Amino acid sequence: MFSTVVQRLHMKGGVAVTVEDPIEQQLSGAHGDGYMFQFRRAGSLADITSRFCAPCECRPIW
Repeated sequence: MFSTVVQRLHMKGGVAVTVEDPIEQQLSGAHGDGYMFQFRRAGSLADITSRFCAPCECRPIW
């Protein structure tokens, strides 16, 4: 999965946010014109989604 996200960041730029428990691979940082943020899961999926998506009205890809 990570190779797909990293490849997309290299091709199209943008921002990726992953929420994992545990974090399987450390990939936080710049990838081409994009950037990946990785967070360890703390709380329910609904809490995490509202924390990251509400301020910018983004649409998560599950």
